[in-house]
Amino acid sequence: MRAAVLAALLIAAPARADDGADWAGHYYLSGVMETGSELLLRADGSYDWYISYGAVDQFSKGGWLRDGGEIVLRPAKPAYDKPAVSLDTQEPWTERAEMLPQREVQDAAVARVLAACPFISQDSLIASAPSASLMTDTSSAADVAAFEKALTAEKQARSEWEASARRAVADKTLAQQAMNARAAWSHAETTLREAAQRAGKALPDLPAPVLPPACTMPPPVDPATIDRARWIGGHGVVVGDPVRGYRLSDVGIRFRYDDGQVVDRKTTPGGWAWVPKRSGQAVRVIQMRWPESDRLNALPDVPMNAVIPPDTIQPLRVDSDRLVPPPFTELRLRISGRALIGFNGRGRYERPPGK
Repeated sequence: MRAAVLAALLIAAPARADDGADWAGHYYLSGVMETGSELLLRADGSYDWYISYGAVDQFSKGGWLRDGGEIVLRPAKPAYDKPAVSLDTQEPWTERAEMLPQREVQDAAVARVLAACPFISQDSLIASAPSASLMTDTSSAADVAAFEKALTAEKQARSEWEASARRAVADKTLAQQAMNARAAWSHAETTLREAAQRAGKALPDLPAPVLPPACTMPPPVDPATIDRARWIGGHGVVVGDPVRGYRLSDVGIRFRYDDGQVVDRKTTPGGWAWVPKRSGQAVRVIQMRWPESDRLNALPDVPMNAVIPPDTIQPLRVDSDRLVPPPFTELRLRISGRALIGFNGRGRYERPPGK
């Protein structure tokens, strides 16, 4: 996000007349706790400004001038003669887009495992790592005997957990017994680790319990390691403002196949939405619905007409200046030496030495 913000500071803004061009430069805010802000004053009378505090990022661009002992910033008015959303150049399917169908497949596989084996958790399928030797001179014969007993108990508990899981897969009414057996094995493993420390013994390799195949969780998803020939693909969109580095989540996207079938999706936190490929069917994006918020609910749905070929991404470019009101109608910064003072006198915008 910060990289995109800094890049946005270099975007040209509408020029305005200025009678203080010697104040042009790149300023950084100091003196305000937990707040970052930068101001770029250009010699052509345009500016870019941004501030970040907590989870809030705000931006402004427009024109500036010197008014006596102050530098005055006035935001440019949004271009209401242009659409708030436009179609950008289509792109080929990427690893990031492929995460969408791959994760849906993985989520479905996890759901099947949990339905077949409701008594397991993903943690119960992770093999225990052996511990380094903790041999000391203070371990007693009793500690060593307790360790040997705990090792036998762990093996027995693991065996009972495996057998109980097999019975529960065949008979779902035994799921609670399997959960109890899993808890007993986990307790036995913890007891063994503690006994090994007291006895100064290296913990032997403790294999993961061998559960029925139906209880095997799918591996993590990483499309970058999957042969592209095995990619699932689809028709995708990504919604955001590339100038500001914004991506919009929870945006409603309505897709329509050639046969008339309509599919409604919402964008992810990364601004993505997709629908799967269907043989012989092209896909159109026919509508975009703004996410639910007090600020955006008053905006009308955006009709679209974008044909998306298979394995193609259609970027929907949002002009965030149309959506986000400017943080101020006018900002006056008092000149103090070579600094600009704002925030009730607590903040100083200064250029680096020599700038």
